[in-house]
Amino acid sequence: MAKALTFSGQDRVALAIHRNERAITAKNAHFLTDHIILAQFLPELLANRWIVGE
Repeated sequence: MAKALTFSGQDRVALAIHRNERAITAKNAHFLTDHIILAQFLPELLANRWIVGE
């Protein structure tokens, strides 16, 4: 199972302060995180033919 990312209270405040300026960056980070997690499991998914179309 992939580890969930956690933030301290201080990090949450910093994220809130910068959320407008960093919105696009944050979205890109989530996109990349999702694909990194997918890439970790992709060989197993392919081996088991769990992906539609395989």
